[in-house]
Amino acid sequence: MAPPNTNQTGTGTPANTNTIAPAGSNSTPVIIPVPALTISNGMFSTLANDSKFANLSLSKDNWPKWSQKIKQVTEMSELDEYLLGTVLEPDVTVDAASYRNWKGNNKKLIGFLKAFVEDSEISFLATDDAKIAWDNLVNRHEKQGPITQVRLIQEVLSISYAKDVSAWSATTDRIRDLCDRIFAQTVPTKDVLFMVAMLSALERDADHIRSEMTSYYISNKTADSKALSERVEQEIVYKTRRENGSDVALTMQTNGRRNQKLSTKVCTNPICPNPNGHLGTDCWEKGGAMEGK
Repeated sequence: MAPPNTNQTGTGTPANTNTIAPAGSNSTPVIIPVPALTISNGMFSTLANDSKFANLSLSKDNWPKWSQKIKQVTEMSELDEYLLGTVLEPDVTVDAASYRNWKGNNKKLIGFLKAFVEDSEISFLATDDAKIAWDNLVNRHEKQGPITQVRLIQEVLSISYAKDVSAWSATTDRIRDLCDRIFAQTVPTKDVLFMVAMLSALERDADHIRSEMTSYYISNKTADSKALSERVEQEIVYKTRRENGSDVALTMQTNGRRNQKLSTKVCTNPICPNPNGHLGTDCWEKGGAMEGK
């Protein structure tokens, strides 16, 4: 049985960019055969001779440089069009040879990509469509959430040119690379800059909060600065109570009734709606240690 053709219009005509419409509205579209492409030796040697090129790795944050170089070398064999998905799957019932070539070209290109990634990236290439494989890598490396941008911005702002001018070129390259990586995560927003400033301000005297919230953002990629602001406010409440000598309990008079003890425990779960009276380790709310238990 022939595989289903997913590239058709409502009229039943293949919606394939591998066709040309001759002059005249009533002319039958001419199908352009899809040739079998090869991975040239030049593609491998170009990457091997680039001392700054390294296998793709999330821990190295080298996606901008890696993806740019891969696009350049795939252009050498016209395989870049498969990464972008501009060569659509031919209808096997119309042109079986083009269909086989299209499948083969995708397989070759994915195999080429696998040769230049770390093992941790291989699972994202587990497909027979090069565009899907490429999109998987884009989503993995360009959509990591605001904390990645925050970390990269902090890193680039910490760089200084040394007294020895012989190192200045390398420093400039480093700054350029970091800026590429920052903007690969989408354009930084006001909220991202606010988070950069807050986390930097916490580092000297409240590094435990900075570390805690950095871990939180890694696990909650869509969270914004609100969670960090609330965590800082909670710390203010906690320390104010402690400094007022309320380590044991706070007391209050309520409508003439006997004094009631108020716990000084404050939940560290940044999204807990009622943070007073318990710790993060006892929090049953979403994000708390006891969530779902």
